[in-house]
Amino acid sequence: MSDVDKLSARRRWLLVIMGLSFLIWQVSDLEIAGQAGGALQDGISAAGLVGALVWIGALVALLLTFKRGQLAKPVRDALEDELVRANRRTAFAIGYGVMIVAAAGLFVLSIFVDIIAKDALNGVLVAGIVGPMFAFAWLEGRGG
Repeated sequence: MSDVDKLSARRRWLLVIMGLSFLIWQVSDLEIAGQAGGALQDGISAAGLVGALVWIGALVALLLTFKRGQLAKPVRDALEDELVRANRRTAFAIGYGVMIVAAAGLFVLSIFVDIIAKDALNGVLVAGIVGPMFAFAWLEGRGG
C-alpha cells in the first residue's frame, strides 16, 4: 500500500470517526435526551462529552496529518486529484439532499409529535454536517 493509499484511508477513517462522534455529541444535547432521568441522563451526558472530545481529537489529527506544508507535492496532488474533487462535490450534493430530507422528515414528524425548534434545527444541522462526511468517505472508499 502506497503512502497516498494510507493517507487516503486515514482521511476516510478520520471522517467516519468525526461524523459518528459529532452525531453522538449533538444527539446527547437534544432536549428530548435531556428529559431522561437519573443515571440514564448521566450516561447520555457522559456519551456527549466523550463524543465531543473524540471529535476534537479526530479534527486535530486530520488537520495535523494533512497540513499543507507537511505533505510532499506529489502526495498532495494525488490526494487532491480530479476524482477527489468530484467526490467532494458529490458528497456536498448528497449532504444537501440529506438536509432537505431531514427537514421534510422533521416537518412531517412535527404533525404527529411536538418537536422543539432547537431539536429540529439541530437535526437538520447534524444531517448537513454528517451526511457529506459519510458520503465522501464512502465515495473515496469505493474508488469512485
